[in-house]
Amino acid sequence: MTDLSLFELLAYFPAGFASVFSPDVFGWMLLGIFIGFFIGLLPGLGGPAALALIIPFTYQLDPFG
Repeated sequence: MTDLSLFELLAYFPAGFASVFSPDVFGWMLLGIFIGFFIGLLPGLGGPAALALIIPFTYQLDPFG
């Protein structure tokens, strides 16, 4: 990784926000939040168990949206 100055990093900040708040990425985030709430409501399942159940679904996702 190259060393970037603070000004160069700040130049990428708006692009990062635009990427996060694009409709498709934001929709996936809302879906993940909903699934997390649902699994958190179930008795006996916590974070590690939920992660173990959901990891197989992430293998087919595109890492760069």
